[in-house]
Amino acid sequence: MQKELLSKFQDFVALDNDARARYLNLLVDSALAATAPEALAGELPRVGLITYPQVEKLTNRSRTTLWRMVRAKKFPAPIALGGIKVFRRQDLITWLNDFA
Repeated sequence: MQKELLSKFQDFVALDNDARARYLNLLVDSALAATAPEALAGELPRVGLITYPQVEKLTNRSRTTLWRMVRAKKFPAPIALGGIKVFRRQDLITWLNDFA
């Protein structure tokens, strides 16, 4: 695996600046497409409540960032359930649709 990565890195370094820029743009575009709201909606658990770790993974945002977004009213607030905070699935779907 390390040899394969080294080979890919050497191929990348050998490219001219324009080719590197195009390649990096393709990587960024594919990463953004993978985290687009439409793609994330299909990954939501089917249950009605979603934990912070699940939301962090789905949104690719840290707990601190999510908390700041909740405080700024830019993300749905979690509810307390037996000492843990969970998000309503429908609130996240609504946020994803508004985000798009």
